[in-house]
Amino acid sequence: MKLNEIFKNKNCFIFKVMNFYDVDKIEEWVVEKTDYHLIPESNEDLWDAHFIVKAILSNNEYIEECFIDICIPERISEFVFRNKDNIFTIENAIENNLKAIPVVASEQYGDAELYYLKENPKLGIEILKKGKEISKNPSSIIDDLSFIYEELGKDKRKIKILDVKDALNKFSESAILYTELEGGENYKLLNKQFDKISNCAGFLKKTNELYELKQFLEDKNLGVVAWAAYFLLTVDEELAIKKLKMIEDANIPNLSNSAKYTLKEWESGNLNIYFGK
Repeated sequence: MKLNEIFKNKNCFIFKVMNFYDVDKIEEWVVEKTDYHLIPESNEDLWDAHFIVKAILSNNEYIEECFIDICIPERISEFVFRNKDNIFTIENAIENNLKAIPVVASEQYGDAELYYLKENPKLGIEILKKGKEISKNPSSIIDDLSFIYEELGKDKRKIKILDVKDALNKFSESAILYTELEGGENYKLLNKQFDKISNCAGFLKKTNELYELKQFLEDKNLGVVAWAAYFLLTVDEELAIKKLKMIEDANIPNLSNSAKYTLKEWESGNLNIYFGK
């Protein structure tokens, strides 16, 4: 199909450019529908492939559906394809100061800012979270999430906790992200999540609400369970040990080893639980 027909298909998220090297003008591109729900990782069949991907163009509170081009393995985007008043246009994103992000996550590593909208970062976060749920290899998606969280962290040097509910929400969010990052190379962001988790637990301890962490012992995310059990060792040792042993026996990479180490240090009396600053 012709490039200017992409807006006629409402169900396709990713088109593949079939004649990228055969024509001189973008307007002459021929595209083919794909059933991809994620930008695929580059391989022998897709090496140096070019895609047209459904996207969101954002300008402060203004949001417009559009398409962008993405080449892999670099994962670079240069053009925005718009349908303004039913008129198909091709615009250079840099020259026209346009920022659009794909509506689907990517299993291909690449440009770290591809999903980051400074004025509306939640859009990129939600897209990436949905992609992570369906991806069989979400490592690049986790990296993209980490980049956005790190950028947001630059504006929030010190965590502010409003009340017990806020502390619990922040505890859970940071425990999930810590678990995703553990075993990777982003030590800086990993340490930030540890500080947030500890500060939330410290707040709960100061308000005599640390027992509220018990609600996380049945959480579907075992990283949250592990962190809750870690701090609950000081208020309900028997229950906390039971949960940590369950995680140790589950043989989960990184998480089971951490639980084993925690139990060993606690039983030997060498574990100093850190409740933040």
